Amino acid sequence: MPVVRRTDGSRPLSTAVLGGVGYACLLLVAGYLAGVPFAPGPSLLGTGLPVLVPAALGIALCGWFAARATRFGLRSPVLVALVAVPVAAVVEAVSLRPSLASLFDIWAPLAPLVVGVAGVEYGLRRALSSESGDGSIRRSERTERAFLGGALAAGCLLIGFSLRGVGPLTALSAAGSIGPIPSASAVAGVLTAFGPPALLLWASVSLALRYGVFTPLVSLVAVGALLANPLGFAFRLFTAASPLLLCIVFALAAGEYVLRTRLLSSRPRSVVE
Repeated sequence: MPVVRRTDGSRPLSTAVLGGVGYACLLLVAGYLAGVPFAPGPSLLGTGLPVLVPAALGIALCGWFAARATRFGLRSPVLVALVAVPVAAVVEAVSLRPSLASLFDIWAPLAPLVVGVAGVEYGLRRALSSESGDGSIRRSERTERAFLGGALAAGCLLIGFSLRGVGPLTALSAAGSIGPIPSASAVAGVLTAFGPPALLLWASVSLALRYGVFTPLVSLVAVGALLANPLGFAFRLFTAASPLLLCIVFALAAGEYVLRTRLLSSRPRSVVE
């Protein structure tokens, strides 16, 4: 009997989860070897929850995204994630106030960068595979449509920020970085500010379209709050808490999927069939 290869992900989800945990441990070891001391960082909303906890979770999410991209046959996201380990460790080790909490804060610009690089590589290799007839990295049409729909939603969110006068281009212009080659610090600042909400909306809309589950769309409330007041403390709080929100989104999607499968005796249908 021939072996049928799965269309959407050929390896178990556990391998991607282990990839995320492994990447967090790799960054921890790199920081230790670079002499970055352990510091819990400030608390989140004065609740006693250190910023280190969601920051470490964000790093694990970066590794999870990179590992899932690898299972899809993409390689550039892993290279981006691995290169970030020594670079971040060295930069933090020579800073004026080195700490593990700020080292783990690299997740904010890194996560959207990993996802964006994966999308660019997929688009390029998809075009090349269409010409050569090699469809080894191709996903199903509904998966492609779901990811594209999420990307369009994230793009609309960035346009919404721009209409409020605080878009990425405005931020780069304020940093004096509009030109042929923007400075790395300015780009990192823009990714830190606008990457987490765009990533959250992309994940929520993609899950809703791909699996027909709608509980992840509760994240629209957080996105709407940012659009209503897109400056100051709201951005900093959202960046610190967004790894927790992303995990909640994935947990809600999984819970709704399991409940609807068991109660209705049928799986939720993709919205983009």
